[in-house]
Amino acid sequence: MILFYPRRKRHFRGHATRNGSHPCYIVGETSSTYLYFGLTHARKKGKGHANYRLSVNPKKGDPSTAYLRKALCEDEKRRFTLMPYANYEIADEDDDYVDGLLKKRKK
Repeated sequence: MILFYPRRKRHFRGHATRNGSHPCYIVGETSSTYLYFGLTHARKKGKGHANYRLSVNPKKGDPSTAYLRKALCEDEKRRFTLMPYANYEIADEDDDYVDGLLKKRKK
């Protein structure tokens, strides 16, 4: 069963990739997996699929532009860092956008 987190429980964790750890916005979970949106600095993904430009970079103190991938992904919990990232926080207007993506997913 999928459990989507309320806003106050959503958080960022590192996701293990071939190139190290990459930050992800965790929005839900099942018994063995996390549901997440990936963060990136790239405007587009793959064959020109636009990423959502965040109003403020979630990493505190980082002035560079950050983007949120629109695809909701799922991966095993063991592939994420044990502790959530403490120096990441999403802006309310960006969380509104995430709510819209989740609403579409729940239909």
